Amino acid sequence: MLGKAMKRMDTLDSLLLQLEQYGEEHDRNKKTREEKLRNVSREMGQFLSILVKGCNAKNILEIGTSNGYSTLWIANAVEETNGNVTTVELSSERVGEALVNFEKANLLQRIDVHNQEAGAFLDSQLDHSFDFIFLDSERTQYMWWLEHIKRMLQPKGLLVIDNATSHASELAEFIKMIEEDDTFETVLLAFQKGAFVARKNK
Repeated sequence: MLGKAMKRMDTLDSLLLQLEQYGEEHDRNKKTREEKLRNVSREMGQFLSILVKGCNAKNILEIGTSNGYSTLWIANAVEETNGNVTTVELSSERVGEALVNFEKANLLQRIDVHNQEAGAFLDSQLDHSFDFIFLDSERTQYMWWLEHIKRMLQPKGLLVIDNATSHASELAEFIKMIEEDDTFETVLLAFQKGAFVARKNK
């Protein structure tokens, strides 16, 4: 059993490294934002993994799958917490790439993929809740999703937002809304492209 787990970790480590290198090269050759993969940094992936394990999160929502790089970090963490990742991506091409990567990592059983617009997905989730939500999508849309997020995030759950310092102007209004809401306690972390973390108190 231990040997099988170690083999899976070796496979995952190799795949993550391949995806990092591919992502950097791919985005370097693309001009528009829509064409790029825009994957999180390795440090952000590690941060997400530690947070998920540290708070023993079992029901995670990720908005912005891309080719599945960040999802793999989270899905590997929920192997330890015996949880599940729900990830949402609008691009059918990206979803196809992500599914291949999830299969390669032997983590497909931990991941539910929704190929649809995030707002429509959130509208449809009337009876679902999550103890961890990660946003890495269309930043200008976040403020319109906030009421859904507040409803869906469980008490003591965490909301994590990427690009909090690299794209501070785009996120300023959304972050201010959360900081001024006594439902949350928050912190802004200035590593890599920045992470904003909010904990729902009630």
